[in-house]
Amino acid sequence: MLSSFFGGQEERRRDPEDGQWRTYKELQQVCKGKYPEQEIQQYWETSMFKEGMAPGDLPERQMVNVVSDPFMTAGAARREQRAQAQSPSDTSPSPFVTAPGQSSGLPDRYPPPQQSEDFLASQREQMYEEMVKARRHWTEVAARMMGPGDPERKNTVRNILVVAPWLLFMWVLLLWVLLRHYSADCCVVLTALLAIASAAMILLWLMGKRFGQVSLLALGSLCLLAVVAATVVGSLGWHTYWRQYWWLQTGYRSEGNSALTAALGLSDSSIIGFWNDTTKRTINNTYVDSYMSAGYKDKHYYCVAPILSPRAIEGTITRVNFWAVGLDCCQRSGSFFCDDSRRSDAGYGVVMLDDGFPCPDCHEQKFRAAVEKAEAIHNLVSAPGAIMVRWVRNPMATELGMLWKAVLFIVLSGILSFSVLGVLGVLLWYYGIGKRSLFESVDDGSRQKLLA
Repeated sequence: MLSSFFGGQEERRRDPEDGQWRTYKELQQVCKGKYPEQEIQQYWETSMFKEGMAPGDLPERQMVNVVSDPFMTAGAARREQRAQAQSPSDTSPSPFVTAPGQSSGLPDRYPPPQQSEDFLASQREQMYEEMVKARRHWTEVAARMMGPGDPERKNTVRNILVVAPWLLFMWVLLLWVLLRHYSADCCVVLTALLAIASAAMILLWLMGKRFGQVSLLALGSLCLLAVVAATVVGSLGWHTYWRQYWWLQTGYRSEGNSALTAALGLSDSSIIGFWNDTTKRTINNTYVDSYMSAGYKDKHYYCVAPILSPRAIEGTITRVNFWAVGLDCCQRSGSFFCDDSRRSDAGYGVVMLDDGFPCPDCHEQKFRAAVEKAEAIHNLVSAPGAIMVRWVRNPMATELGMLWKAVLFIVLSGILSFSVLGVLGVLLWYYGIGKRSLFESVDDGSRQKLLA
């Protein structure tokens, strides 16, 4: 190496691994990035042959007994000791080597186990924090949007403001769809009493009265709203669903009729039977004549067809005592397929109140127009008191269908009312509306003058 310093030829040594002659710089170039500088220098001094040197002249190297140590763990331990003993200053001759088995500028491809566990633990903690933020309770988010609200609010007050008006709504609703069948006057009286009681709570609040933590203004307003809303919704449910259903329970169920039976004699009937259980046919071969039907179109088709028998059409003009009706189940003329009108085993008529369908007096004028149209086209004449019916095979199934729709109306009304009244109750409770009386800060004399 001194000869290279003074400009002489560099020393070359023979590498026992491949038998090549190399200088020290060439050895560094070959081992660059694979071994630290200390091991390269040690390999140059102890393992490579100088010119004229015999193999026995090399320093004795530690040999590994592969029989007793097939995995060469001793050699690996020695290499690990050498790597640990190396200091950062040992890597200065090679700018590409910064640590044993680690090149400069590149991350460690296989980090230590403890470092990997710490990294995974931090990742799990970060993911958990993000999940907690995402699952933050909706009440906290709503509270931030709504502001601080009343600092003295109690959960029991909230429950009262939500549940009490809703129960009152359901009570009044049931009055108007169930009790009204037996006594409409009783419904009016009870509803009026509940409305007066609700208004009295508002009046007591105006007079400065308190009822614990519950605001009489909020409770009275919600109850009054519930009574009024239940009256309107109950009346709607009565006319749309429950009146027709109760009529089926009240009206007379007539059997043994035919198309020739006078309609005026069955004016109090809810179900008219044309079926003969003995012959398994309709009496006098009564049927729905779909060819003499007519449809009155006004956004929908309002369909009517005469219920006739062969004896009823013997003359020039046919008298019709019963009309089968339906909605959107026909064409302008001569095609009627409403309910079970095309079935040969159908023979019952469910009477529609006030000549309306699907509810009493619904679209009455339009069905009347359809009847007049059928009379003009097919030379038909309606008998006095002609009855409009739904032609069905099983009247009990039709009755259950009406009951199902009526009950569903109550359930949906209850769900919707709970949502609306619940939101209003929570808002009044949250902001403490009405907890402080209007005249609470006014003296008794001034209060009496204001109320006088």
